[in-house]
Amino acid sequence: MEFRINHESNIQSVLTQIERYLGASMSKKIEQAQILTICSELINNIYIHAGKGMLHISTDEGKVLLVAKDHGPGFSDIDKIIKEGYSTKSSLGIGIPAIIRMSDDLEAKSNKNGVEIRITKVLS
Repeated sequence: MEFRINHESNIQSVLTQIERYLGASMSKKIEQAQILTICSELINNIYIHAGKGMLHISTDEGKVLLVAKDHGPGFSDIDKIIKEGYSTKSSLGIGIPAIIRMSDDLEAKSNKNGVEIRITKVLS
């Protein structure tokens, strides 16, 4: 399932749709909450740093796969963005570190054309 993020007003709508999707395909509420939190962080980062982008979510063989893409300015140093407290937009700088803690795998690619983050969450 793919969700377009293109305006602040559609963030809550997208999160509601994701919650419904997860509710239909998952039984453990704690895993649903973790995935919804990861999605919220990704969507907010897309909006804050790029203005628009997309989030793709799918389930496959006991895993949830998330792919977030935007066409923003990107980042130059992955080691900085994964550090607790690092922020380029005067936020708390806890979003990406929280995503890492709740995920089983995270891959990030960035260049001048944008960012792509791939996340895997294994379901128990």
